Amino acid sequence: MFFQHNLLTLIWSMVIIVLCCIPGKEFPDSSFFEVPHLDKIVHFSLYFVLIVFTTKDFLKQGKWRFLSKHHIFYSLVYGIMLGITIEVVQHYFIPFRDGNLLDAMANVLGSILGLIFVRYKLLPNYFLVNN
Repeated sequence: MFFQHNLLTLIWSMVIIVLCCIPGKEFPDSSFFEVPHLDKIVHFSLYFVLIVFTTKDFLKQGKWRFLSKHHIFYSLVYGIMLGITIEVVQHYFIPFRDGNLLDAMANVLGSILGLIFVRYKLLPNYFLVNN
């Protein structure tokens, strides 16, 4: 039951983990994309979406009541912890990747803004926690 109600969160978390654990040499040459700070935009967006999914999933799951009752708090904690952990893993364990404080900040800001959008109902109805 827990996995069924948290499927979006689990899938999106795996997408983030896989993308962030790809060795740096596997990415296309940065001159291919001429968008300034594209990597920060990507980090921000990944965590914005993660929090939207996590907040709804934590509310809807029924296995652990504390997650349902405090879904906003635990969604934010999950997003921030995942974002910081991945940056540390990149820095120490992923070849040709560096953990980056600005990437971690983009992860945290994406999480916070995603939470604000969910909390104040600034998203299409499907993504709001009341649906």
